[in-house]
Amino acid sequence: MTFVLVASLVANAYLFKERDSFALDIDLQKQANTDLQKQVAFLRNQTVVLGTEISSLQSEKSSLVDQNANLQNQVENLIGKTDILQNENSNLSAKIVSLQSTISDLQMNLLNRPNLVTRLGVTDVRNNSDGRTKFVPRLFVQGAVFNTGGVTARNAKLHITLFVGNQTVEDTYIELGIVEPLSAVSVEKNIPYDTNGARLTNWTIIPEFSS
Repeated sequence: MTFVLVASLVANAYLFKERDSFALDIDLQKQANTDLQKQVAFLRNQTVVLGTEISSLQSEKSSLVDQNANLQNQVENLIGKTDILQNENSNLSAKIVSLQSTISDLQMNLLNRPNLVTRLGVTDVRNNSDGRTKFVPRLFVQGAVFNTGGVTARNAKLHITLFVGNQTVEDTYIELGIVEPLSAVSVEKNIPYDTNGARLTNWTIIPEFSS
């Protein structure tokens, strides 16, 4: 009888222990399930975040592709403009060489001949300042004539022609004589004329010489 009682107590203790162990296992499984659900929710949230980032990166990629295409177009345009500018530069260089050659030729020509250059002031005088003598209209020419050439200008003169409309009213010369290279001759001369009261409409002053 005593043995049966002890055996019963032992069996009951074992059952209680197993029940507690089973209950603990259930709690652990519930906790594990809760943790798994949290992890799944976290992963889903991360998936959404990653999807958003991927969309943003794809949008940036598309924008960069467009920018790259635009830059390539700009580069091609710049290359085209560079080619045009290089051609223009070549043309300008050729023109500069031609102009330098022309300048050299002109300089050589100047060294080998006279070259008269005038710096004159011209006044058409139609009033008598003192009012006492008979007034004769005149063209007053004053200034200088320079020989910028490398050879002496001989028999230098200024050929002066006065006009009223198309009519020549005076055709004369101012004699200058000899003008040495890189020197000047002063000019101060009155050229009287008679136009019967008409005003001069034009005049020409042309340097002439013999070398």
